[in-house]
Amino acid sequence: MKNRITLTFVTLMIVSALVWWNSFVDVAASAENRIAIIEDVNGDRIGVEPTSDEVWNRLVELYHTRDKMWIGGVVEVFIFIRYDPNYPWGFRFKPETVIVAEITAEGLQTTIRDICENLDYWRQLGQAYVFAKVVDYSIYSDLNDDRTVNILDITIAAKAYGSRQGDQNWNEFADLDRNAIVNILDISMVAKDYGETV
Repeated sequence: MKNRITLTFVTLMIVSALVWWNSFVDVAASAENRIAIIEDVNGDRIGVEPTSDEVWNRLVELYHTRDKMWIGGVVEVFIFIRYDPNYPWGFRFKPETVIVAEITAEGLQTTIRDICENLDYWRQLGQAYVFAKVVDYSIYSDLNDDRTVNILDITIAAKAYGSRQGDQNWNEFADLDRNAIVNILDISMVAKDYGETV
């Protein structure tokens, strides 16, 4: 009981500190706060993280309808410090450029594997689009995968605070920026998304 009260107190203190911190600093992380996993015609998958609410809503709609559309944007080199199955290809579509389209220019149509194998070409060309369906979506800071960011997620992050891979309290899901340590940036990302639902 005493441990639960202490954990609750520490969690509330962290949330209070983060609200104050976020009012002064724009927390930047290597990942956006929401991700949609798309699958192309070859069955290859990659995560897209649109910053546009309109694009995000369209991707969520595609998940529910199971329709396929052209999804893409500006191709950029992107490799996490720690392996992420959503980004095994060495690139991503720049989040602020992600687009969902019914039609595209034929010369911009490709597959995920082709972009990976010809990365310099697609980077120089600029945009690329893959014909894909959305197979999953989530908010990164929804650590317990209950489709909402709440005190439970903050508690999970707080328990892992300061841990590195291999530590007893390590939780890979709490390492939101994938830099192999759970620190104030990870906790801030959870606090920033507090109340979000998918």
